[in-house]
Amino acid sequence: MGGVLLPRLPGAQGPISSVLAGWNADLPAVKQDLDKAREELAQSKYADALDSHPVTLYWVTDVPDEEKLALLLKQNAAEIGITVEVKSVPWASFVDLAPSIFLYDAAAKRAYQDYLVWPAAEAHKKGEPFTATAGYDLYIRDFQYVS
Repeated sequence: MGGVLLPRLPGAQGPISSVLAGWNADLPAVKQDLDKAREELAQSKYADALDSHPVTLYWVTDVPDEEKLALLLKQNAAEIGITVEVKSVPWASFVDLAPSIFLYDAAAKRAYQDYLVWPAAEAHKKGEPFTATAGYDLYIRDFQYVS
């Protein structure tokens, strides 16, 4: 997707964004494989009833590029028989729809373990500038580094 839909983004490397804990630079680049997707989907208990289980995907109206991603996901899902309904909502409504989005931040003790690879936390430990996602920049200063 990077370079095509959003030209300034690098292509995906593994299932986790490079700014999140757990990202692994050694994983191969992500490639679309519709045959493999159909094979995996066929193993699902929902494989014969996909029409009975539509997916609703919400995108935040405050971030117009999310609509592009939502429509791309809808189109890609349709290629393997999954129906996706795309709905737009303002940020405040989105947070109401997903109250657990900041569940990690609600933990009384926030600990960042050394066995995780989280580029934003690593940069913070070194006193370097960092970019964190989903509001973690509000809490990263409170993280306790545990070896």
